[in-house]
Amino acid sequence: MTKNTRRFTYLSFFLLFFIIAPILVFYGLGYRYNFAKKIIEKNGAVFVKSYPSKATITIDQKIDKEKTPIQITEIKPGLHQITLSKDGYLPWTKNLAVKAGEATFIEDVALFLEDRTKMDLGVGGTNYLINKNKNKYLYLNNNDLFITNTEQEKTTKIFTFDIKTELIDWSPDDQKILFLQDKQYSILEIGSNKIKKLNLKYSRFWLNW
Repeated sequence: MTKNTRRFTYLSFFLLFFIIAPILVFYGLGYRYNFAKKIIEKNGAVFVKSYPSKATITIDQKIDKEKTPIQITEIKPGLHQITLSKDGYLPWTKNLAVKAGEATFIEDVALFLEDRTKMDLGVGGTNYLINKNKNKYLYLNNNDLFITNTEQEKTTKIFTFDIKTELIDWSPDDQKILFLQDKQYSILEIGSNKIKKLNLKYSRFWLNW
């Protein structure tokens, strides 16, 4: 190998290193080339938590091998269809906008047993409550109140309201429910079905659970 050949070889490796190294660094940091937008942008991430846990997550009809709760990185920015499914439960689906370089959280998703009609709750729905131990949840189907035990996979109808109702809070002992009807806050005692109307404005600080 001549001196010029060696010099050319070393120079080629040197140039390749300074070209490839930044690409690998940016790739490791989550940056990808968006062929549609013709720009380099950072991928987003999604954190998903469900009740019950160990639900299968599908993103744009591609099943992830991990179960909930899960944090998924390397998701391209844009609109994605997220579906949670579990044997014996109705699937939950939502179109989610993922932003570049940001984490999006999907928390407190309640999956309903197949033998009950699922309400279209989405994230942050006001017509279901999860208990403190996160093994039970309440939900309304029209004016009927149901309780689901996720450990026993059992759903039971426990009460029927006479007018439109919004569930507000659930006591730590799972025995009392705070609800709102026509600007009136009341407490329902589970089991006895006794209702106590409250005269004060709702605040977690004065509720003596």
